[in-house]
Amino acid sequence: MGPLYAPDIVFAEVAAGCKTLSDCERIFSTLEVKITHLPKQALFRAAHEFVKFRKKNKSVKSKHKSEKRIISDFYLGSLALEEQIPLLTTDKRNWNAIFKGIELVDIKP
Repeated sequence: MGPLYAPDIVFAEVAAGCKTLSDCERIFSTLEVKITHLPKQALFRAAHEFVKFRKKNKSVKSKHKSEKRIISDFYLGSLALEEQIPLLTTDKRNWNAIFKGIELVDIKP
């Protein structure tokens, strides 16, 4: 399938559960995941998609995951679209609803 990449925002999310920087780096190294930076174009798209999503779901008072999405999800989707790389996910339905044309790889156990 090719190399695996994770944007720096994912590194930050994983780091929250690590005691040291070395521990965090070891996780990505062991999994052979390369850390990449989010390009400005992907950040711009993420911000606009996030605003559209929040406006559309403003009146929704649901505990469903799709209504609780945070901006980092939009960074990931935008990066996948901008770089035309597949996104690994356990939630294909919600990604397709937000990012039309995104290539998804279902990794449900």
